[in-house]
This record gives sequence, structure tokens and C-alpha cells, in this order.
Amino acid sequence: MSKFLDSAQQLVKNLHASIEEVPTVLPFDYTQMIDETKMPTFLKVGNLLGVNGNNYHALLPLKRINGLGFKLNDTNREEIHLAIQHYILQIIERSEEGYVSITAIDTKKMGSNFRNLRRLGKNILSSFVADEENLKRVIDEHHSKSVSVITECLTHFENLAAYNEKSGHVQPYRILAIADFPHGFTNLDRLETMLQNASEAGLFVFLTLDEALVTNSNLDKVNKILSHLPCLYEFGDPANDFYKIGLSQIIQHVFNDLYTIKLDRKDIALSNITRQIDNLTTLPVPETDQIDGIRIPIGKSGGQTHYFTLGYDSDNFHAIVGGQSGKGKTVLLNNIIARGIETYTSDELRFVIIDCSGTGFQEFDTAPGIQLICRSSDVETCTIAVQFIEQELANREALFKEVGVADLKKYIKKTNRPMPRLICLIDEFHVLYTGKEKFSSYFDTILVDRVIRIGRKFGIHLVTCTQSLGGGVRRSILDNIPLRIALGMTTDQSNGFLGLRNDSAANLDRGVAVYNPQNGSLSANKIVKINFISEEDIEMILSLAQQQNVQSVKFEKIVI
Repeated sequence: MSKFLDSAQQLVKNLHASIEEVPTVLPFDYTQMIDETKMPTFLKVGNLLGVNGNNYHALLPLKRINGLGFKLNDTNREEIHLAIQHYILQIIERSEEGYVSITAIDTKKMGSNFRNLRRLGKNILSSFVADEENLKRVIDEHHSKSVSVITECLTHFENLAAYNEKSGHVQPYRILAIADFPHGFTNLDRLETMLQNASEAGLFVFLTLDEALVTNSNLDKVNKILSHLPCLYEFGDPANDFYKIGLSQIIQHVFNDLYTIKLDRKDIALSNITRQIDNLTTLPVPETDQIDGIRIPIGKSGGQTHYFTLGYDSDNFHAIVGGQSGKGKTVLLNNIIARGIETYTSDELRFVIIDCSGTGFQEFDTAPGIQLICRSSDVETCTIAVQFIEQELANREALFKEVGVADLKKYIKKTNRPMPRLICLIDEFHVLYTGKEKFSSYFDTILVDRVIRIGRKFGIHLVTCTQSLGGGVRRSILDNIPLRIALGMTTDQSNGFLGLRNDSAANLDRGVAVYNPQNGSLSANKIVKINFISEEDIEMILSLAQQQNVQSVKFEKIVI
């Protein structure tokens, strides 16, 4: 007999022995629910504490309930989302390949709540939604799939397990994880309809509720959605480990439908989640868009997640950032670096950071994905870092010629070997041009004639940044970079940086930028609110990234 059935029956037996009023009939027969060959029957969410002081596995019947809801508060966010990721990985570990499909939705935190799941192969992680523009499409797809399962797969079969066993086809069970609900949802009707029939359609929903986003206009719909889920609604006082869960859909009239659950701390520890994912590394590594370009979330524009984008179908392979002191340039650059490290492994993206102010970016000294970091206002010292860029471009040029390819995409496809894109970020780059003329001429030769003009073929991108506007912006750089990101500055500076008759960056608030990918053309302006990223956020991202990069190609890190 399945060990999960043993545990479930023991749980029921002990519940009966430990309460005064015992239900005469359980809502279903546990013995009829065992099908461990394709998809687990039960999900262990922790340990149940009986009134007699004994602990038992707290098991939820995956195929008989619609999902599990969680209420967020100021202290439990990280713990809850780690728990959900552990639950999902627990399901994957116990499922036969091809029988489970994961969708993660995290529009408020741009994917960071479920960042561990990014490493899953595309044969398991079917969608990872970090922006509102894709949210409606993915929900519509799940709604259509639920309708298809009920009207087609179940027409001649009792349930999805029977269909998968006898039809000769496989319809995966779908796991949908939604963070900070109802963020990003403009229409809740389809989700509510899906939850009404979720278990029948092979859908299980993990949902975390951010009550701050519940308004008078969506309150009724949110309550209807939550009514379809057992909910962990007291997930945490940091002083103890005990939580309440409403399970009225599962066992009636026991403990007034409230159970005290204790999470197993070692289960939801980051190290255990990393181990779970590492155990799944035999699965195909997910393809990333790095082969066509780089997309890094940096903020919001018009309510949608906005990405710092290099490559793809655009002519933007380099960028220039400008703004007055105190307007948020450091926060923007920290977003590009930290979110880039979070989104891509060091086999896909690396950074060369040259800080000509000599004081910044110390939090990234030991970060994965940093190829070189130089902090110096001395032009000759900075030259050493630029020489590294020059040599890297020459090395790739020779390698591509040897392989017989013309660009990065063709190299990766032909050799099936990793080749990371390289973002060369130079802060206060105007300092490079304050030395002798021989240095200025050298920098123009490497940065303009080589990197800006041909670097895109070899996956090398230049991002230059400055607070010295007006005459401090070198025209040889500005005139060759269509993508301009302007933080707050004066009207004259905006006209000089973005272009004549484009004063949109004049007097912008701190943390607000004009993102213009078309040489400052007024019609191409996008106003972006840069996402605030704290030192604690960066530390957490880099800690996780260290774990995610353990299997990446090792490389020498240079600190100057």
C-alpha cells in the first residue's frame, strides 16, 4: 500500500481518537484516491498538530481540491513563496515525466517571488509570466484548456487519470502559481470560472493574496475566487511556527474546520529548494532569449513591466544613460545588473563594470556573472579595463572565423556551446576623455569604431552613463547610440541629450526616466518608473544566483 495512503489513514485514525465530536462520514474515501504512477495523490504541506500533542503529516488531496490559498502579511512573503516553490517541486519529483505542467505568474515583483522555478526545463515550466501584457493571454489559454479537458477528454472517461491511462494520449495536470493576487488582473471572471471546475479539469492553483490590492470594486470577485480554495489565512507570526488552515472542503466539522499546521523549516529552506531543482537537472535546460538579445525588467510604464532591451528585432544593441545627481541613476544601474544576474546565468550574460567615479558597485564584487570590475578615476587604470574589452572582442572575432560563423546566434546554434553576451557598463564615462589625447583617441577606436559598430555581432554591448550633461556628453558616443535613457535634468540638457525639441526629461521626479530607443525622437518617448531595488533585494538576488550558477562554466573574475 502506498506510504501516502498509510499516512493519510493514520492521520484520520488519530484525528478520530483526539476529538470529542467525530464526523460520521468523511467527504470522500481516501482509499479510492491512490494513483501514484503518474501524478501524486497527496501533497504534504507540513505537519498537523493534534490536540493530543502528536504530529502527523498534513496531506492535501491534489486531485480533489482546486488549490491552496495564502494570505500575505508584512513578514511572511518570502516564506510563503518559498513554501509554494517547495510544494511545486515536490509534485514534480513525484510525477512521471510529461504528466505535469507549471505556470508561474508574478507581475508585481517581476518574477522574483518564483525565481527558483526559472531553472526548470520548458517541458515542465510552460509559462513564466512577469508582466501584465502576457497575463491575460496565459489565463485565457488555461481557461480554454480547462474547457477542452472537460468537454473533450472527459466525454468518455470518468476522470483525467482514466483518460491518461486508457486513451493513448497524455493531458498533463496543470499547476498554476499566482503571486500577489489580484495584481495585474483586470478581469477576474475567467479565473473564477476555472476554479469552479479546477480539480475536474486537472488544474491546481496556488494563490497568494495581497489584501492591499483588494478594493471595493473587486472585493466580491476576490471573495468568490477564495471561496473555491482552502486558505492558509494566518500564515505567520515570526515568533512561532504555527499556522491555521481552513479545510472545510476536505473534512467536515473536525476542529471547527481549523487545523494547526507546522511547516517543516528544512523543507522550505532555500538550500533544500536548490537541491530539489538540482535533482531535476537531467531535464532539458530551458532555452532563453539570450540567443536573440537581452531583456531585463527595470520598472513600469503605463502599468506594464518595462524591459531594458538589447537586440531582438530592434536596432538597439547599446545604450546611454544620463541624469543629474540624485535622480536615480544608481538605482537604474543596480536594476540592470542585479536583475540581469537574476534573469540569466553567467553562461548567458556577464558584465564588465568600469566605474570611473571610483566608489560604486561594491555589492557586486563577488557576484556571479561579473567578468571584470574596475573602480578608478585614473584614466590609465581604466585603460586596462578597456583593453580587456578590446581583447575579448578580438578573441570572439577569431573564434567565430575559425568556426565559420558571422555572429553569436550562429555560433551557439552551430557549436551548441555557451557564449555569454557581455554588457560593458561604464559609469561616468566622460572621465575617460579627460586625460591625454592619446587616451581619448584610443577609447574612440575601441568603444566607437569596434564595440559600438561591430560588437553586436559578437554579443558585446556598451552601456555608458554620466551625470555630466551638456558638453560632457561626447558626440562620438551619443550620435552612435539610438537607445537613450534620460533621468531628471534641465530643459537645455534634455534637448542636448535626447534631441532638439525633446525636453521630456526636464525636471523629472527622482526614479522616473524617459526611455527612448529612436535617437531621441519625441514620438518614441516612454515614461518609466524605475523599480526601487534595495541593498537587501540585491543581497537576496545574488545569494540565490550563486546557487543557480553552480553548473555554469567557471571563469576568471578580474578586479582592478
